[in-house]
Amino acid sequence: MEQLTKRILAIVLIAVIGVGVGITVWLFVAPYNWGAKDVPGLENRTDITADQIIKIGVIGDLERIQGEGQVNGAYLAALEINRAGGITVEGKRYYLGITSENSDEANPILNTATATAAAQRLINYKQVQIATGGFRTEALSSYRDFFMEEEIIFINTGAAPSDFCQSVLDLYDTYKYFFQNKIYRD
Repeated sequence: MEQLTKRILAIVLIAVIGVGVGITVWLFVAPYNWGAKDVPGLENRTDITADQIIKIGVIGDLERIQGEGQVNGAYLAALEINRAGGITVEGKRYYLGITSENSDEANPILNTATATAAAQRLINYKQVQIATGGFRTEALSSYRDFFMEEEIIFINTGAAPSDFCQSVLDLYDTYKYFFQNKIYRD
């Protein structure tokens, strides 16, 4: 009897571990489910599908003013465009979807692993098509190449060194998806 009990317990334990691993893998490997909830101004619509959403990811320090400003700015821009009817390309209507990940890059004690993990979540889990962010030079240096490897347009919003733009000129095929805002003055 004791032998049978041990076997049953072993089978139950294996089943529990298997289910636990399966659920964990599904949660972390299954792609993000884009929908109207991600489309500012149109959250309550039921007719918006994932293929109608231009997926924009904001990476920044969401616990500080810099990241909050990035997300709020992206949200407001998307809100205006979506409420005006979205964007029509070749007869098909698209809407701007916004998601964000916390890079913690304004933290005085920078942990580039946190920033890199945030970038990886935007790329692999949320599968963004365009990304924006890059408040801190060291953080942007740690994750920029991930976006370039996946050919995702990245718009730098803060890191100022000209090295980032120079790399576009020097290694165009690698960095052609990197953009940086520039203020022109007369």
